[in-house]
Amino acid sequence: MVGLGLVLGLLWFLISCRQASFYDQVVPVENGHWSYGDTLRFSFSVADTSSRYNLYLTVEHADTFPYQNIYVQIHTTYPDGQRFVKLLPLDLFDTAGQPNGACGGGICSTEFVLQQRAILPQVGQYEIAVEQYMRYSPVLGIRALRLRVEPAAAASSSER
Repeated sequence: MVGLGLVLGLLWFLISCRQASFYDQVVPVENGHWSYGDTLRFSFSVADTSSRYNLYLTVEHADTFPYQNIYVQIHTTYPDGQRFVKLLPLDLFDTAGQPNGACGGGICSTEFVLQQRAILPQVGQYEIAVEQYMRYSPVLGIRALRLRVEPAAAASSSER
């Protein structure tokens, strides 16, 4: 009985040491066909401008996705309406064609660090919109995008 109490106490301690994500949202891509007009939007509110945050984008895609990477444009809108745009290539597979993420059942999930120790300097609502920026539309095989924002102190030392 004492051993069970110690195990449960240790488990509770380990769980409580890892802070939960500040924001974690998955947006599906309808039918796995991501068209130019299908901008995926994430919105979250910030009250503490003194903290730093790590931002991660996860792409869920078919393991048969026909290209090594996908280009996306990230639009960040601050609470005051100021906008920033960044074009990013996201490598879903390495040069040998092996997935860069975890795969199972025909689906892969690849996580990318968008920014580490980011300062979100304004109190209020932020929006991050992601649009596919390939040479063709629709892009087939992208199932969903996930945006995760967590306090920088909560990130592991390996920085996923």
